[in-house]
Amino acid sequence: MRISLRSTVVVLLIFTTILTIVECIRPFGPKKDGTPQNPSNRTSIKDKIKSNGLVKFITKHVGGSSGKLTEDNVDKLVKLVLNDADLIKLAAYKKLVFLYKNAKSDEDRKPLIYGIIKSATELIYYYFAENKGSKAKTIFKEGQSYANKCIQITNEKGPCLKWKALLDASLFFNLMKEKDTSLKKEFTRVANSYKSAVEHLPNDKMLVNMSKRIGCEFKIMEKTRPKFIDKIKSVNTLNSVTLFGGPGFDCLSTLLQLKGSINDEESGIYPLDYFHLIGRVYENQGEWQKAMEKLLEGRYYAPMLNQRARFVNKKMQDDYEKIYLSKFADK
Repeated sequence: MRISLRSTVVVLLIFTTILTIVECIRPFGPKKDGTPQNPSNRTSIKDKIKSNGLVKFITKHVGGSSGKLTEDNVDKLVKLVLNDADLIKLAAYKKLVFLYKNAKSDEDRKPLIYGIIKSATELIYYYFAENKGSKAKTIFKEGQSYANKCIQITNEKGPCLKWKALLDASLFFNLMKEKDTSLKKEFTRVANSYKSAVEHLPNDKMLVNMSKRIGCEFKIMEKTRPKFIDKIKSVNTLNSVTLFGGPGFDCLSTLLQLKGSINDEESGIYPLDYFHLIGRVYENQGEWQKAMEKLLEGRYYAPMLNQRARFVNKKMQDDYEKIYLSKFADK
């Protein structure tokens, strides 16, 4: 009778768990001669398991924290990065990089390089949500390295510039609380890459919606960070104020019109970010009740499948409570 590897691994995991529980509940009683035991001198079952290689075996075959996936379809791997749980995101990204490095031709690398850059934008959000800014910046640099060789690999300027702009924007959106000088530097990078991309893809939904989101952030900053907006206007970076909104830009109307597109993957809109942003816009305009309604709607809109969703959900909760306690409670 043949026993599958999966069955063997399951049995070993159960065995390890039982031994660990026994180890935890076994008391540190005195020795038979009455002298006390020194816990530091006792070799635990857990250590014995490690020493005989069982943990290494399980890690190798089960995958540890984020093992190598068997899936090799690029589109499916990208969907895992964008939509699934955190360890699956990381494993899917690693698999994309693995497939790229082992691809035999540029034709094989073409879908992979797009998938890697797109996935890197998502992992930037993940690492910032995990409060791991240094790892987010490492992923950003890795994404940049693929974006910089994208045109050479694919011979498609427009899509490569588009994903570079979206990659730059993902870092910018996660650094919104940086000091003015640092944020201005990040914004200049986004403005440059955005301008290059829209020259080739002027009607691309993701680029258009990215621009609208930045325009809305600027509208909020006119009230919360006026000095930063003045710096942007004074240098007029690539006519950036016009590119990302401008004086006549109606952020609220724009966001309300976008609601029907938030579940469209081609829109590039992350639903929870949408609700958080529109709630902040209402708050910025002093419409407290509507702000709370949108924040509450956003909190119940999507399941908490991963850290990014939990992170944005918590920010909406914090903003909701802040508004309620400051505007609808006795001082």
